[in-house]
Amino acid sequence: MNLKTALISMGKKLLKANLRCILKISTRAIEVLPSLGILRPVLSSSINLVFKKKEQLNTLPCPYDLHKYQSSHQSNLKIIEVTSFSETEGARGIGNYLTRLFSDVNSTSLGEVVFISFTNHHTTSIPPKFLDQKPIYYIDSNCANCLKLIQLLSKSTKKIIFTSYFHDNITPKCCSVLLDSIPDSAVIVYDLIPKFDLLNFSSVSRMRSYFAKYHLLSRSQIYTISVSTKWEVETQNLKAIAVIKYKLVKLETSAVQKDKTILLFGSMNPRKNILRTVIAWDLIQKDFPNHKLTLIGHYSKTAKFLILSLTRSGNNSISFPGELSNVELNELFQKSILLVAPSTFEGLGLPLIRAIELGIPLICSDIHSFREFVSNEKSFFNPFSISEISRTLRSALLSPDKYITEIELVKIGAINFSELI
Repeated sequence: MNLKTALISMGKKLLKANLRCILKISTRAIEVLPSLGILRPVLSSSINLVFKKKEQLNTLPCPYDLHKYQSSHQSNLKIIEVTSFSETEGARGIGNYLTRLFSDVNSTSLGEVVFISFTNHHTTSIPPKFLDQKPIYYIDSNCANCLKLIQLLSKSTKKIIFTSYFHDNITPKCCSVLLDSIPDSAVIVYDLIPKFDLLNFSSVSRMRSYFAKYHLLSRSQIYTISVSTKWEVETQNLKAIAVIKYKLVKLETSAVQKDKTILLFGSMNPRKNILRTVIAWDLIQKDFPNHKLTLIGHYSKTAKFLILSLTRSGNNSISFPGELSNVELNELFQKSILLVAPSTFEGLGLPLIRAIELGIPLICSDIHSFREFVSNEKSFFNPFSISEISRTLRSALLSPDKYITEIELVKIGAINFSELI
């Protein structure tokens, strides 16, 4: 290699290293500067190009023999898509919601139901016990054989219920195939937040997939998880049939000592309103030196640095336990004295529901979805006012019992999930 070639090669490597550094810094800046959120998918895709990331292809053969299904003549099947939960993954977010819905359904009422899970051929997911040994097909969206299997199943199917329609594993092509084959199909919509908030997307491909599936909604029967989501859907000229009931269960609290933990769920997404809440907490922290604001969720080092730099007390009054297991999360709930939910927009609000079930005091944003089930008027604050968040937080810490929502007063939804099935 001559000197000229060596210098060119070195220059290319240096340029690539600098570009990689700039892209990394840019994505971190977007995380803490929400106004730049629209650039996030583009930058994420650029990083993938620079790093030349290659997705691990599923080399395992498709386990399904199509001849078996071509010769079978099942009738009046119902398919339920259950991508979002399994025993091994634990119930989080949508999965938590679905787990509760299914646990309330009598397995004998499921009748001739099969379940499909959009994942891959080498999945390690274990179906929840309440599925009662019903047939489950693990569908790989990129497998042509699996798509043919779906088409064969749909010939003997009268209905499919999408429980997590916008899940990343479900491709628009899969949705289109099922909706074309089965006109009487139902989709549960949790919210349309990604449609209005591009910060929810980590790549251009995810954005493209979401909007492709969104445009298929007009070909299905839409059910929502809250009245506010139903209203949101209808403002988009889509028809939502009903709101699905969510049954609250009064949970017994274990005999653990409270440790003055204040729970806050969220991320750096601007709608989670973390920065205002942290500043509001810092304004009163000196009056509560033994209390700690605990931020549940994933926070990068950059995000943690920004959050701590906004406080005078630093890391003495704020903790980041990271992603927790269900057992760890339950223990933390049991020890906590207050839950703060400052979001500016939510489809439902599962942490609030857990607090109500455990009888934990709570304060939350005055938004439509929270108004549906938080019956204590004292609990609400204006999420855009730091001073009001701070005042409400102080009042709740001084008189926590006044900020409990009685579970008996909570009613969510209009129809039972079993009626949808």
